[in-house]
This record gives sequence, structure tokens and C-alpha cells, in this order.
Amino acid sequence: MENILQTSQDKENLIKTLYMYKSLFEQKYLNKNLLKLWINDNWDHLEKYKISKENFMSGINELKQINLESFKEDVKV
Repeated sequence: MENILQTSQDKENLIKTLYMYKSLFEQKYLNKNLLKLWINDNWDHLEKYKISKENFMSGINELKQINLESFKEDVKV
């Protein structure tokens, strides 16, 4: 996603990618159906992970919302 955000000139795809990127950090924006559409549109960037598209897409259904606020930030001493 970061590579697309840094290099793409396609404004429509940039907007979609930014939304998906934001959903990784603010889960209230996570929409599994939109994520599947984004993955399908950008599969050429994900093929390098050597996971079949079908397995990758089926894993999206297993995503669950987690409470990110329950994680504590590491404090350097």
C-alpha cells in the first residue's frame, strides 16, 4: 500500500488505497468487502507474496476487529 501511495498517479486508486491504509490503523473504517475489491484491483502488487489469490481473499473473512487501545506502547528506559 505504501508503495502505491508513493508512486501511483491514478487519483482514484490513490483515494481507495489511502482509505484502505487508514483502515489498518483505525478499524472503524475497516470494510471487508471494500478491502476485497481493493485487493482484487491491486493484486499485481500482492502476487510477490506467493499466496494464491483465493487463499488471500478467504483470509479477509477471518479478519476480526481488535481493540488496538489494549496494546501498550513500549517505553524506552
